[in-house]
Amino acid sequence: DGNFYCINGGAVGGVSGSCTCMCGTKASGTHCQDLVGFASITVSGMCIQRSGLNGEFIPVALTASGKPYYRKSNGATMYFDPDCGTGTSPNLWIFDGQNPSTTATSNLDGDASCGKLGFISSVSNLPPIGTNTWTINCGGTDTEVEVTITDSIPCVATSSPEDDGMDGNFYCVNGGTAVGNAGSCTCASCNTGFGGPNCATAGSIFLSGSNTGNCTVSGACFSSLDYRNNEECTFTVSEGGMLEVISFNTEEDYDKLIVGGSEYDGTSGPQGVSVSAGDEITWSSDSGTNAAGFKICVGDPCVATSSPSDDGSDGDFFCINGGNAGGIPGSCTCTCPTGIGDPNCASCA
Repeated sequence: DGNFYCINGGAVGGVSGSCTCMCGTKASGTHCQDLVGFASITVSGMCIQRSGLNGEFIPVALTASGKPYYRKSNGATMYFDPDCGTGTSPNLWIFDGQNPSTTATSNLDGDASCGKLGFISSVSNLPPIGTNTWTINCGGTDTEVEVTITDSIPCVATSSPEDDGMDGNFYCVNGGTAVGNAGSCTCASCNTGFGGPNCATAGSIFLSGSNTGNCTVSGACFSSLDYRNNEECTFTVSEGGMLEVISFNTEEDYDKLIVGGSEYDGTSGPQGVSVSAGDEITWSSDSGTNAAGFKICVGDPCVATSSPSDDGSDGDFFCINGGNAGGIPGSCTCTCPTGIGDPNCASCA
């Protein structure tokens, strides 16, 4: 008769007797009954009076907002309501004891009341992942409870800076690979010369992870000058090369820089040590004596040439008579054999 069961945003096509349901990107199946891209979620941390809300919730269908609603085996549900009926509490993710309407645009349970089992204000496309403060009705009293929601939606790299990974879409460019699950996405394996949390920053080395104190990165150089007590920093190399120590002075035996598993402290820095893309350099100080700190740069090693015009700015450095070129572009040196002198080993000592 032309009436055809078609849900989750599907559009009915065809004519009587040969109707079809044309699904969007969020559903599939003859009637668009199967959700695509939505995983089960697990809830924990509820107050004892609402312990029945702990456990696995399965995605069931899309509501009119285009967001999924979830149901637990005991009949508990979770869904997004743009307005639960009072006009004063917009945009809530809700725990309830009944199925919401999939066609209503507000007041999804039809009771014109915001008295639910629990709720949190959020416009996220998915329930807020991670640990967040929910208002839960515990024994008849609305109580703030730290509720944890986890899911298994894999992160997907996108080119949109607005994608924060809460729904699995994560801004990750320049060859980066999105890893993790929704709510805890990271961007790894950046193309050479790029780094940062989204592989969006050009450079040779970057601060990564959780860092404290005076650690900074500028171009191809990293430092913690006049460092503080209890600093902890991680520098990640995005473009391999050789380390050139500009300055290095830490509390001996206690405040240490670790490169390739080797520890450096006191006045002995990692001069001339080679590093590769992806290597991590860690720094930590204790709660005792501080010192001037360090500044180190990374780059390709300088190469000796016989051309007087090579000043080392590009790594080629005039260094003759058996001299050995050292340093990195912009700070090249020439170490001369016995009897030879001047900055380029070009004259007798």
